[in-house]
Amino acid sequence: MEVLLGDVPNQLRLSDPSPRDRPSQIVASLLQEGLKASVPLELDVYSDDGARLIQFLTDLSNQSWTGWDEPKSWESLEHALGMTWVWRPMGHAIVDVKLYDPDKRWRASGSVTVPSGALESMGAQIRRFLGR
Repeated sequence: MEVLLGDVPNQLRLSDPSPRDRPSQIVASLLQEGLKASVPLELDVYSDDGARLIQFLTDLSNQSWTGWDEPKSWESLEHALGMTWVWRPMGHAIVDVKLYDPDKRWRASGSVTVPSGALESMGAQIRRFLGR
């Protein structure tokens, strides 16, 4: 299972490298024209990244039609994935995505557009994906 945000060619993909009921690690992939970058995210008991990510995306999905005024940001505990969401009055959000791999010492960034209709179902998708 995976959660896709955005449309081809600009997407953020959250996937499970070894499907199970409740993943302890997911892979965040930024897909842009000419770029594919992926980093693992640990979701074990020592990190509350899974719960924080579910809460963050659910809160945004609850505002899918009304929007929000200020940019909203989320970052994983080890800074492998960062997202800043900006609501546009035309009915979509722009997501600035940053990936970082401290072992290989590289960074990648790009933007993804998420329409309000896709944003509305995102909270349920992430809860189902992470099994919570």
